[in-house]
Amino acid sequence: MKIYIIRHGEAAKSWEVDRDPELSLRGREQAQNISDILAQEDLNDFQIISSPLRRAIETAEPISKKLNKEIEIIESVVKTNEERDY
Repeated sequence: MKIYIIRHGEAAKSWEVDRDPELSLRGREQAQNISDILAQEDLNDFQIISSPLRRAIETAEPISKKLNKEIEIIESVVKTNEERDY
């Protein structure tokens, strides 16, 4: 089994400015590039999982389209910069 963990492409704004920014033009190019790379892999049985944040979904969309696979949105994979007491 192979697991590919792909971080979102470059965001158009910083986390401090916008808590849910879209991808920048460069980020969209990065997402397209990774979809091209993954299309060359031997992927038979796989899932595309994303956080609900816009930049993560926009990174997953070209992969989803190229590989004809739905994106599964999972709330618990959201990264935040907030400190928490555990």
